[in-house]
Amino acid sequence: MASLSSSGELCVFSLAETDVLIDINGYIDEVSSPSAFAPERFADSRTDGSADTIDGRFEATGRLAAGETWKIDVAGRGTIPEAGTVAALLNVAVINPAESGFLTVFPCDEQRPEASNVNYGPGDIVSNGVLAKLAFDGSVCVFTLAAADVLVDATGVIFGNPTIRD
Repeated sequence: MASLSSSGELCVFSLAETDVLIDINGYIDEVSSPSAFAPERFADSRTDGSADTIDGRFEATGRLAAGETWKIDVAGRGTIPEAGTVAALLNVAVINPAESGFLTVFPCDEQRPEASNVNYGPGDIVSNGVLAKLAFDGSVCVFTLAAADVLVDATGVIFGNPTIRD
């Protein structure tokens, strides 16, 4: 997440010359109520014995196949209440993908958007923060283009009326 200047601008710095692509997936307005908390592991597909989630659900499920979508329950787990939750602040990681690709997080009751949340290459370990709108049932879906292990940590919750673009 990034804050804008008083004039609505965002500055981007790079140490080296590069191309930059910025996708905006939402914003939190003054009527929404965000609440941050210490990270909690909500999903971990790894089967190497390191997959521990906050409640034993969505752990050690196995590597996601290329083109697979994983539905993960978010609302009503850990610090995220079921009632009044419309979005979650997530950190999503891709571990050891088989080839280059991308990962997209979206509400399961909506069509997957064209934009990505994490881009990766073969063998990478890459993560990114995501403001994720929840589906009506409190879930999010995670799509990966290439076979990979995936981790999902929650770091905050949004109550109220955030505007989230799909």
